[in-house]
Amino acid sequence: MKHKYLRIFLFSTLFYGLAMSVVYTRMHFASAPANAWIGVAIGLSSGVLFGAFMTWWLRRADRRVQEQNGGRMLPVRPRVRVDVPVDATSARQACVAALASLRKARIRKADDDVVEAITGLSWESFGEHVTARVEARDAQTARVVIESRPLFFLTLVDLGRNARNLDEVVDHLRETLGDAVRAGALEDTDARVSPDPA
Repeated sequence: MKHKYLRIFLFSTLFYGLAMSVVYTRMHFASAPANAWIGVAIGLSSGVLFGAFMTWWLRRADRRVQEQNGGRMLPVRPRVRVDVPVDATSARQACVAALASLRKARIRKADDDVVEAITGLSWESFGEHVTARVEARDAQTARVVIESRPLFFLTLVDLGRNARNLDEVVDHLRETLGDAVRAGALEDTDARVSPDPA
């Protein structure tokens, strides 16, 4: 994502600075209305400090995740395409079991071709929305397109949590359906053009 760390700095500074401005303004405004500007100045200053700290910390954590993955930056909203050696009905049943095996997962929907799950709150995220779409290729094979994205729409850094969700789902499918399960490379659903392999 272009200018990701600038956006983190601006969001953190803005939200925290405005909240602290309101708090400090009410404290100083109650004692003397002429001193309300002190509350605004303290609030905005604390917002800048908080934004700088959050940007530094998240950039450092993001780089650590990148180093652990061989220098590869993991997408926050990844997708993977998986070919499975079973019919679409069996693939859907395997996807329900795979999504249910995720950390704190709750299945929300399990239709003919779509399985959706929500994961719970953790120190890495506010939860994720994981979707598996099953497409029949022929009578004996199916393709599963699995996506994982943060529940909180403003998430810019997830410390690799969504990519790990996809890895766990693919690993579970391999355990259930065998080594014939073939997974493609991780794609970034935030990218302008996403490849669609045949």
